[in-house]
Amino acid sequence: MTRLAWTFLRSAGWSRAALLAGTTAVATALVLVALTMLLLPSQPVEALFSLVAEPGLRWGTAFATALLVLPLLLMLNQVVRLGTATRERRLAALRLAGATPAQVRRIGAIEVGFPVTVGAMAGPLVFALLRILFGGQRVIPGEGMHVVDLTVTPPSDVVSYSRLDSGLSLIPTSVTPAWWQMVAVVALVAAAGVVTGSLASRHLVASPLGVSRRVRRPPPRP
Repeated sequence: MTRLAWTFLRSAGWSRAALLAGTTAVATALVLVALTMLLLPSQPVEALFSLVAEPGLRWGTAFATALLVLPLLLMLNQVVRLGTATRERRLAALRLAGATPAQVRRIGAIEVGFPVTVGAMAGPLVFALLRILFGGQRVIPGEGMHVVDLTVTPPSDVVSYSRLDSGLSLIPTSVTPAWWQMVAVVALVAAAGVVTGSLASRHLVASPLGVSRRVRRPPPRP
């Protein structure tokens, strides 16, 4: 069964597998970015973009970052559909040869799940690259500007780092998800890819020719 799925994967072209792996890697990295934003303390020790540094805006920014995964999932669905006609003919031939519906689902899951799992495992590397490019700047003691906070009683002398160039510092670098959190994210994204591959040929399960039966509903009574 695994050998058949591997044969289907190679016949579909390595470009398709690379697209599946790349899309999944970016999706995993974005989920890790959103998780890192949520792990940031209320008073970060690094200069970050205001949408990330402000505790009141941080949850919305993390949610918006997680929503960026949706277009990637749509792209993943389109990549799975590349070469669908040839793929469906092969799976239909297996059904005509006596393959069970469970075996067809398993082949589809392995065919798509292998590159998706590889991409999900590469997601932490993409996350590390994004932190290098868009990571926050560590605050060095003494670089801030001393100001007097008159909103508290008595007035206190605080250090403001507003003059530091936060630029595109969107990803916190002072906190890092735990290893089990990274494993959970990778497993979740990989499982989503396996389910996508299993559902890609669900219409071949009922019939080897992909024919769906519809029951005509009676018209509504006047």
